[in-house]
Amino acid sequence: MARLRVQQAAERKGVKLNQLYQAINTARAQRGDKFVAVGTVRRYWHSTEDGALTSTELDQVSWSFLQEIAGVLGVSVYDLLPTEDGLGNLLPTSRKALQDVA
Repeated sequence: MARLRVQQAAERKGVKLNQLYQAINTARAQRGDKFVAVGTVRRYWHSTEDGALTSTELDQVSWSFLQEIAGVLGVSVYDLLPTEDGLGNLLPTSRKALQDVA
């Protein structure tokens, strides 16, 4: 899978990794849900299997967790998805997909 754009979206909003982690867990605490581990947030932030800066790219993601991240950042979940497939080929964006359907 290609790289998620969580870090880029967060940086545009002025949010750091630890702030995202705290905001997610604050929202979860208010809902009575389990806390998420910082390692999980790091994996999505760096889009790697182990959360390291350079490592194997994530091959599976949780759509509901991406929605949770998007909600905290105030962006669309589509803003977090990759724009290319890792081979340099552009993927359809939400706007492009909607135009193709019309």
